[in-house]
Amino acid sequence: MAGRKLSDKHFKPACTISYLCQNIVGLSRAQFYNLQRDGVFPAAKIDEKTGRKYFTIDQQKECYNIRTSGISHKGEFYLFYEPRSSAPSSPKKKTASKADAKSIELADTLTHMGLEVDAAQVSEALKLIYPEGHSKIDDGLMIRELFRFLKQNA
Repeated sequence: MAGRKLSDKHFKPACTISYLCQNIVGLSRAQFYNLQRDGVFPAAKIDEKTGRKYFTIDQQKECYNIRTSGISHKGEFYLFYEPRSSAPSSPKKKTASKADAKSIELADTLTHMGLEVDAAQVSEALKLIYPEGHSKIDDGLMIRELFRFLKQNA
């Protein structure tokens, strides 16, 4: 967060707390609310018509400056924890779990279409039909190809 510089395009005339947390200060909403309650961040404005909380562009910039400088809204020092380093911890597992989730979803769809298949069969069929991967293939086309392939080999 300290080395990240935001351009003016990140700031909106008014934004929600979710947007502020995700795109500007890099904290969870729960952590932001805790720090706001403790006086680290300023209170949000409230829209009179809807009752929704929002932050003006000046408040957004103030929150960004608080996060980068460590000097709270009250002028006190606050030490933010640095984000955990995202060490490459087995990216194959993440890819495999996504593939498994996709295979389960496709198997469910194919079962509703009248084929009796499980996720393992769908996963194997995907490897045979799309040896270079299927991430860029349209779901409808993929389901059609899987249906034809599995119907032929049943």
